[in-house]
Amino acid sequence: MISRTDLNQAVQSVLDFLTEYKINSISDLERLAEQNLVIGDSNQAHIYISNCVSNLNTTAPTISYIIPAIGIVLDIKTNNSLGYCSLLTKGNFSINGYEIFAKDPSGNLIQQKKICSTEIQVLKSELSYLLNN
Repeated sequence: MISRTDLNQAVQSVLDFLTEYKINSISDLERLAEQNLVIGDSNQAHIYISNCVSNLNTTAPTISYIIPAIGIVLDIKTNNSLGYCSLLTKGNFSINGYEIFAKDPSGNLIQQKKICSTEIQVLKSELSYLLNN
């Protein structure tokens, strides 16, 4: 099971990544996504940046926080073409403001929130909300 501590670690790691790599706009993230970049040791908890297929034949730079043997704890898709960010979380707890739409085989709740903005500052605010709620 994925704990609240695991999610908090994921959120803090993504916030640190955005600051360390000076991600101030979606275009900054798009450049990194073209490289399918792994931040950290892929045998341990790490961040994976990639371009993923999204809605209406668009692509979305995606930030995934992965814990090997557990899976993706936090997945953030930033679709600049359609003007939104989508955050998916997994864990054995519910999050206020997030929609539970599935359970994984381990019993973790899979939850989603769509933000009608692709501004990095708005994304950072939502990540801070996740840390504090």
